[in-house]
Amino acid sequence: KLYNLNGESVYEEMLPEEVNDINNYAQIGKLVKVSNLKVTGYSDADNTNAITIYTSYVDSNGKSQKLDIRVDSGVVLYDENKQQIKSGAYFEGKTIESIIGIIGYYNWNSSNITYSQGRIQLMLTDMADIVFSE
Repeated sequence: KLYNLNGESVYEEMLPEEVNDINNYAQIGKLVKVSNLKVTGYSDADNTNAITIYTSYVDSNGKSQKLDIRVDSGVVLYDENKQQIKSGAYFEGKTIESIIGIIGYYNWNSSNITYSQGRIQLMLTDMADIVFSE
């Protein structure tokens, strides 16, 4: 768990559906811990080491929802064998027990798309911040 100098937790534990609220602008940039995400796919950027990991979760109404995890091109991740992770293939088929990340917003074409058509993403910056289910 991450703490500040006063011994207080520096992240907020949230349900995936709370994180995925695109209209809650105040939470963009917040450091959060989210649990129980199933990796359903990934997309590797063509010209950088950036990765988007697609996950799903079941919301409080029993419906399957999607939440993306983003690994920016400036972030270098290493696996348990100290090998650099260069593709989302590493995450494929895994279940995430918990992940700590920064809530971000992604709009792939801001000139032609309204805000609500964008997506909330959870930004992963370190492998120490992700725990996989066995």
